[in-house]
Amino acid sequence: MVKVAVSDEVFPKVTLLDEWNKTIRHTVDLVNYKCNCRAWKVTGKPCRHALAWILSNRLQIKDFVHEYYYVARFRAAYADRVPPMPDMAEWSQVDLCYKLLPLYRRGQ
Repeated sequence: MVKVAVSDEVFPKVTLLDEWNKTIRHTVDLVNYKCNCRAWKVTGKPCRHALAWILSNRLQIKDFVHEYYYVARFRAAYADRVPPMPDMAEWSQVDLCYKLLPLYRRGQ
């Protein structure tokens, strides 16, 4: 269960009650899009602590998500046609400067 304990405009405190009834308090930084659980900063998506505050204040989630996850970014990434790969016979030969040996298994 997640609930907003103290709601500050910039640093709300969110309390998490886990499956062992252990209470953990997280501080959410809304200006820098961070939480002390670090999930928001790593993924760019609000963690459940940030979502608890965002939804309890009836704000839009899209205002707190990194633009990497926007549909417009996805469409822009795949707007140009990706050329097909040539047949393996047409691949260029590369000198690796070492020799790759086949895998050896015992008993063979």
